[in-house]
Amino acid sequence: MEDIVFDKRFHDLVDKQELWKAGDGFGFTEGPLFLPTGYIIFSDILREEIIRYCPPFWFGKERTNTGGANGNTLDLQGRLISCEGTLKRLTRREHDGSITVLADSYNGRPLNAPNDVVIKSDGSIYFTDPYFMGPEEQWLAPSLASQDTCGVYRLSVTGRLDRLIGDIAKPNGLAFSSDEKLLYVVNSADNCVYAFDVQADGAVANKRLWLAMKHNLEGIGDGMKVDTLGNAYVTGPGGVWVADKTGKALGILRVPNVCTNLAFYGWDCKLLFITTPPAVYVSKLKVSGISVLDRIR
Repeated sequence: MEDIVFDKRFHDLVDKQELWKAGDGFGFTEGPLFLPTGYIIFSDILREEIIRYCPPFWFGKERTNTGGANGNTLDLQGRLISCEGTLKRLTRREHDGSITVLADSYNGRPLNAPNDVVIKSDGSIYFTDPYFMGPEEQWLAPSLASQDTCGVYRLSVTGRLDRLIGDIAKPNGLAFSSDEKLLYVVNSADNCVYAFDVQADGAVANKRLWLAMKHNLEGIGDGMKVDTLGNAYVTGPGGVWVADKTGKALGILRVPNVCTNLAFYGWDCKLLFITTPPAVYVSKLKVSGISVLDRIR
């Protein structure tokens, strides 16, 4: 499977020869995260598990009965934050293993289905809350969706929950720029990434189109990460789209199966862990990525 290259700079970032399958036979893989212990964890939404991966071959269970956990991150104290889509809540796993509910409603109504989550270096948590249904169930959506729109939320360190964005049809993955001045949000409805300026109070403004992933290959815009030079890696049609810091598409890292999410790992963060239900893949990069560990150190 050949990569699709739009700009020769793609080869300065991605080493396709190092792509390999790390595991297979899971349910619906999502939410990969590199832990300080050196493990990678990722969600299996269908089996309601979070899987622990120790390269190159060992798999164990980090958490069970996850409530349909999808996206994961760590807070500033190293506690696991998860978007539990089935239970419509954002949770934190305490150091003793107990679960604290951080958010499960907005304006008196349950959240839709928290999907992906990122932490800012001030400790505030940003997460997406879309509502996805299969084509055969779309007619039910207005009746079953809890909120009046799909949103992007900010949970402050004091526990205040604000809806920052309400005009993206299907907000999914999200990421900060390396300096945290920009928030990127992936819209699965149109396979585009939108950029917002992050304000001093944590709110966002000045929405604009940043990357359009237009291709007839299978897949939708989903997860996103940013490297230390500002380049972006976004799961979308055909695999992982790679774009420079201006949003110019450089190419597509072609990966078998539809890609859902990705995370940098390794102590130099030059490995890209990609969830592609029912499997997981790893690709070698030439530039270090930004992981959640950089936010919490």
